[in-house]
Amino acid sequence: MPAPPGLSGNGGAADPPEGETGPDSKGTDLSGSERRTHDEYFDASRRDGLVITPRTALSRILANVTVLGSESVPLVSAVGRVLASDLRACADLPGFDNSAMDGYAVRASNCAVVPCRLKVLSVARAGSASRARVGRGEAVKIMTGACLPPGSDAVVRKEFAAPGPDGTVRILRAPRRGDHIRPRGEDVRRGAGLLRKGVRLRPYEIA
Repeated sequence: MPAPPGLSGNGGAADPPEGETGPDSKGTDLSGSERRTHDEYFDASRRDGLVITPRTALSRILANVTVLGSESVPLVSAVGRVLASDLRACADLPGFDNSAMDGYAVRASNCAVVPCRLKVLSVARAGSASRARVGRGEAVKIMTGACLPPGSDAVVRKEFAAPGPDGTVRILRAPRRGDHIRPRGEDVRRGAGLLRKGVRLRPYEIA
């Protein structure tokens, strides 16, 4: 379709009249006659099918796009790729009850009256499980992140305990059941949704 009067043939930009600057240089809008000329031109183009809406353009593009198949790749090669299906947690995180503090794993009922003295059975370190079972009058020294020993239900922070030279510890503040314990699955439960299909994987998601 030929360009309407007042429009150039290359890109449809209006040619300013002689002796006047164009609307871009003056920062002003088009005049009424110029606006009518533009509107008439684009209305005619739309009727003739030369101009389509963004929605129509997108639908035409998508109708001619072939979705690529999925494949499994190592995590180190997944950065920048798009997730082909929803991702769900395959395990609880953390995978076990563990200590949130350095201190002593105890039975809260053993420390209802303080100060009290308990026998220290062993030391539970992060990355290893204590085989000792905490009973009446007993405790296990525990590090942050270590698996909670069986029989214990609270952790007393080391600031509120005074170790003795005879393999005992003096508890100075009464704990409540569950104190300073991160329960299994606190961060993520098995089966919980992690990422949705279509997400572009960044280093953050890979980690």
